Amino acid sequence: MSSKSVLMCLDVSASRFSANVLSALKNVSTYKNVEKQVFVHMYSATPTSTSTSSSTSSSTTTAFSSGLFSTRPYLKKLLQCTSHVYNSASKHAPLLNFTVLQRYSPQQPQRLESDVNLLLVDVHHMDPLVDAAKQYFGLSPDVQVISCHADETTPNDSLEALFQDLDPQTYDYCALGGTFDSIHNGHKVLLGAAIALTNKSLTIGVTDQAMNQSK
Repeated sequence: MSSKSVLMCLDVSASRFSANVLSALKNVSTYKNVEKQVFVHMYSATPTSTSTSSSTSSSTTTAFSSGLFSTRPYLKKLLQCTSHVYNSASKHAPLLNFTVLQRYSPQQPQRLESDVNLLLVDVHHMDPLVDAAKQYFGLSPDVQVISCHADETTPNDSLEALFQDLDPQTYDYCALGGTFDSIHNGHKVLLGAAIALTNKSLTIGVTDQAMNQSK
C-alpha cells in the first residue's frame, strides 16, 4: 500500500508568508490520514520576466512550476523562507518529516515518492493554483484540497532578521560535511542552503562510524 503524504504550496512573495506557514502547519497537525511525510513547494506569484502570457491560469502555472529561481535577487528570500519553514515545523509539527523541494526543472513535471492525499494552498481563489499543482506533480484529480490562507488574527513574524547580513552569491562547486546522525531540520536548512548556492556540483562528506562514536 502506498504511503500517504501532504503537499503544501506556499507563495514566498505573500506579505503574510509566516502566517500562512503557521496556518498550514496547524492544518497538517490535525490531519489524521498522513504517514509523517510533508512536502513543501515554494513558489512566487509575483510576475517574472519569463512570464509572457496575460492569462491568469497560464501565468499562475508558470509562476508555480518555476519555483524559486537561484538568481541573486531570489537567493536571500529562498534562504529565509526555507529556514523559517523548517524552524516552524520543528516547533509546531515535530513528529512529521518535512522536505522543502528545491532545484527541479520547471520544464519537467515532478513525481513525489509517495502519494499525496492532501494539498494545502495559501490562497482563497484556489482553482488556478490547484490545477497547476495537479498537473505539475501528477496529483490525483480527487486529492483533498484545503486553503491555508491565514486570517488577520494569525501572528505574522518578519523574516528580515534571518540571514540579515548575508549578500548571497552562487558558486560552481561547493562542499560541506557532518555526521548527519540522525538527520533533523537543522541539517535540512544547511543542505537546502548548500543546494541553493551551488551551480554545478555539491560534495557532501559524511563522517564514518568511528568518528560518530567519539563525537
